[in-house]
Amino acid sequence: MKRLLLPLLCLACASVPTSVSAQTTTDAAKADGKAFGRDRAAAAQSAATTDPDANRVPNFGGVPNQSGYFDDPDRMAREAASQATANTGYRTMRDSMDRRAQFAPQDLDAVVARSNVINDDPLSYTSGMSISGSQGRCVPLPPGTGTAARYMATCNVGFTATQETRTCPVTLNATIEQRQVYGYYCVGGSGVDPASIYNCNRYPAPQCTVTQSYPINLCDSYLGIYWGCNSGDLRVDLVSCTAPVDGATPYSVTGENVVTTSRDESQCAGLAADNSCQQDTETCTDSDPVTRIVDGIAVTQPCWAWSRSYTCAQFTEAQDCQTLESTPGCSLVREDCLSGEPCRTWERVYDCPVPDQPADTSQFICDGDVYCIDGSCETIER
Repeated sequence: MKRLLLPLLCLACASVPTSVSAQTTTDAAKADGKAFGRDRAAAAQSAATTDPDANRVPNFGGVPNQSGYFDDPDRMAREAASQATANTGYRTMRDSMDRRAQFAPQDLDAVVARSNVINDDPLSYTSGMSISGSQGRCVPLPPGTGTAARYMATCNVGFTATQETRTCPVTLNATIEQRQVYGYYCVGGSGVDPASIYNCNRYPAPQCTVTQSYPINLCDSYLGIYWGCNSGDLRVDLVSCTAPVDGATPYSVTGENVVTTSRDESQCAGLAADNSCQQDTETCTDSDPVTRIVDGIAVTQPCWAWSRSYTCAQFTEAQDCQTLESTPGCSLVREDCLSGEPCRTWERVYDCPVPDQPADTSQFICDGDVYCIDGSCETIER
């Protein structure tokens, strides 16, 4: 009995760790799932109770450019139509359609005339026929019309336009001018005699500039001075004028250096006047140093030279009418202007004959001219 219990006890002891380990893994998975659920529930509750905010929407960058179509859907069609002519794929498609040969309706009717005759009364050609390996009865097919068809073909002649970038330099010229500056005193405000030489209205801008201003408030009843007592807006201005003021005596005359800058765009005049060129960008090419000495005077400018670029259309003579011009029987019908003012590209319309075909021989439909093997049928060549 003891020998029987000992193995059972060992087996029981050996199985305990495995069971405990499995239980621990399951409990950990449950705990992890509950924690994940709590986190997601909190996020879902927050999203449901929070007012919509564009900043919380992933990849949202404000008002999209296409939002303008919401109130005006037809604008999309208008913009597409305006941009279609500049699209390479659209131009290729239009060129293919415009240059495709065009046939007169009567010529197309003549091509299918024989088929229409058979279609109108098919039994007159096939009634009573059978499929066998022997020669049988033959019925002639309707003859062709025998009339020569013509078609309209187009080609272009003129100039092809290619885009190229051209540049020109723009420079900054600085000059120094010596001039006299006249300093004056004047009185401004209400109550000043308009005819007085000291009235500030006699020193107008831009010839004169106020450099300093002092308010006047002299109230002395003993001396009988009442300037600015009531109005309080009298003032004395010191003005600096670039030319003498008639009747006034300056309190000072000094000299000053005046810096005048101008852009020299003469080398760009040709491109600017060319109707086939459009200005693109202007880039500063000389900005170091910003301060330079001109006639002994330091002059500071952020940029001293620029490079201006233009996109210009380059026109090259080209045409694709050689084939139609050399085709016998083709005649020029008209020329239509396609683009340009004056016109740069013309479309030529030619009236051409359909190339001669071999003379039609009599054709028949015959029974017994077909043999079949295992469901696959072939026509016997006569």
